[in-house]
Amino acid sequence: MLSAVVQRLRNGVPKDQMLPPFDPRSAVLYALLAFEVVLTFVVVRAMGFTFSPKLFHMLPAPVVFAALISGPLIRRLGHPRMGGLIETWALLGVQSLAAIFLLIPLTSISAPMADATLSRADALLGFHWLSLAAALRDHPGLVYALEAIYRSFEWQPPLVLLLLWARNQGQRAWTLMTALAVSLLITIAIYPFAPADGALVFNHVTQADYPGLTLRMGWEFSAAIHAIKGGATVIEPELMTGFVSFPSYHAAAAVMLAWAGWRTPLRWPMVLLNIAMAFSALLVGAHYLVDIVGGVIVAAVAVTVSRRLVADSASQRRDRAILSSS
Repeated sequence: MLSAVVQRLRNGVPKDQMLPPFDPRSAVLYALLAFEVVLTFVVVRAMGFTFSPKLFHMLPAPVVFAALISGPLIRRLGHPRMGGLIETWALLGVQSLAAIFLLIPLTSISAPMADATLSRADALLGFHWLSLAAALRDHPGLVYALEAIYRSFEWQPPLVLLLLWARNQGQRAWTLMTALAVSLLITIAIYPFAPADGALVFNHVTQADYPGLTLRMGWEFSAAIHAIKGGATVIEPELMTGFVSFPSYHAAAAVMLAWAGWRTPLRWPMVLLNIAMAFSALLVGAHYLVDIVGGVIVAAVAVTVSRRLVADSASQRRDRAILSSS
């Protein structure tokens, strides 16, 4: 397929084979991301935050921008699946960066830490985080496996999008992307009202208790939150971490990825992997059980809303096509 794209760039494309560069099913997603990006810059500037020069050396902005431009171009040349794949991959990067930059200034005005409340909610559910942590401490191999599963959050979205576009399921791909954006905005909106140190820090569990746990985010995001609450206004690489405890975005993503992967050959492996990923967030991500429950609810809302919005966009696309041909 790539060679066909190169060939068309060299020789041109017949007009009857050219496609519109913009996929109408992406309209809602672009509107949500535009809102998120504009809001991020407004909040960052209004609250006096600045960006460290170090960020410009580590962020993949040029790559993301190039992919964002090339995706619609490739679709225009008559390859909608490859173009859609590259475009959605790029948009994953856009929404992730915008979310982190928005969470940092919001942390400075967030409410007092809600760990005690979240821990009491766990108790009402009959769950005791320390009991789970103690049981896992005696199984370092299981802890290592849980960390690997937790990190699958980094590669699962690109993989699921690849599978969907390869099977010509563009509408499901755009629905997944829209659901990820909706759930992220809901999570960001809730976060300032219930920031938390996380179950590891709140329960005084140290890194020495889990020497095999190489991912230190469960301890590091607490330090980042307190640094920002203490007056830090320069966005440094050290502050680029996960901030949100409730609701768990890992749990929300697990539900959405399992839903999206249901129409692929990896249906059951995706379901089992994402159940395990949501569970791994309890220790590796320092989440409370109520965080996981909240993430599942957010995902259910996001998928339901996004399916309707993307379906409406697709319906309008068909209506326009019928009108133009009549």
